[in-house]
Amino acid sequence: MAIMSHQIGKALCDALQLPKQTRSFVLRVETGNIVSVECEYYPEGSFVAALAEYELVRKPEVKTAPAEMNFDAWMRDRIDAAHAAYMARHKRGGQAYPQNSIVELARYFSVPLEGIR
Repeated sequence: MAIMSHQIGKALCDALQLPKQTRSFVLRVETGNIVSVECEYYPEGSFVAALAEYELVRKPEVKTAPAEMNFDAWMRDRIDAAHAAYMARHKRGGQAYPQNSIVELARYFSVPLEGIR
């Protein structure tokens, strides 16, 4: 099955980042050598053909910086989550200690009642 240049030419020019007015190019791939491209193109606004030769090199990996952290928003989210958990915990299980009377508090903390009244 043959592939014609008009079927993949535009895609290859875009992938190799060749000039828009490329007339023709030769892609040379040899084992153990750098991939090279010989490109014939028409410079912007000119009808005279120019010849350029490129060597393909591996682009360095682009590392992006982590997104800027908004500390105030982060802290507000933490406080809201902690407060919601606190409220859910105490709503579920009632009070952490009795608050109805001194007698109940004395029993809760194991204090003799004689000294309280």
